[in-house]
Amino acid sequence: MYRRTRELLTEEQRQLLMQLSPTLDEWELGAHYTLTEQDRIPTPTTD
Repeated sequence: MYRRTRELLTEEQRQLLMQLSPTLDEWELGAHYTLTEQDRIPTPTTD
């Protein structure tokens, strides 16, 4: 079967990139991994 996409990373590389570094301090975590209101995707409301 023909694959339309190709894998750029191996599974191990993908897992490594998705892990947070244990050396990050509280400030770095807050600065780089905190979402703002602008980052939020609005959720539909049921009225």
